[in-house]
Amino acid sequence: MDTRIAFPTLGWRQALTIVKPGTFVRWHRQGFRLFWKWKSKPRGRPRIPAELQKLIVEMAGDNPTWGEERIAAELLLKVGIRISPRTVRRYMPKDQGPRRGPSPQHWMTLVRNHAEGILACDFFVTVTASFRVLYVFVIMEVGTRRIATSTSRLILRRAEYFSSFARSSRERNLAGSSSTTATASTLRSSIRL
Repeated sequence: MDTRIAFPTLGWRQALTIVKPGTFVRWHRQGFRLFWKWKSKPRGRPRIPAELQKLIVEMAGDNPTWGEERIAAELLLKVGIRISPRTVRRYMPKDQGPRRGPSPQHWMTLVRNHAEGILACDFFVTVTASFRVLYVFVIMEVGTRRIATSTSRLILRRAEYFSSFARSSRERNLAGSSSTTATASTLRSSIRL
């Protein structure tokens, strides 16, 4: 059984079409536009009718204390239209909504007004050139931008701590001082840096 496809008897030279590069690029762009138009069809729920959108905007404008929940409830009770509060929120004007008192003071205004009495603090960890961990706590006066206090503590790793403790206790034992008070003071001095 032969599965060849029969082509017209035209020669390949007659089927060949010569186009300019600009034409080819235009066809390519049109193909991509059609592809992405098809690919990005709107999904999900369809939009609500324009009249209902206008009604939501009008209700929000006439009643500035109503939120999306109240507008959705009013539409259900008075007009008989069941609509989600989220859908109502989507079509409400952005600047509308329940206002709760005067606008709050801006952050920079508060800082400028009270800068003399504000302290800022920070705690951070840094690594020294010898790869030791250094813990730093800084307090700064905001008004003058001066460092009020700074504390840093170098914390030894456990292995370094015990090796330094063992070294100092060996030195004490060689010197002939083996009392427990000497060991306790050695321990205290090795902890303080």
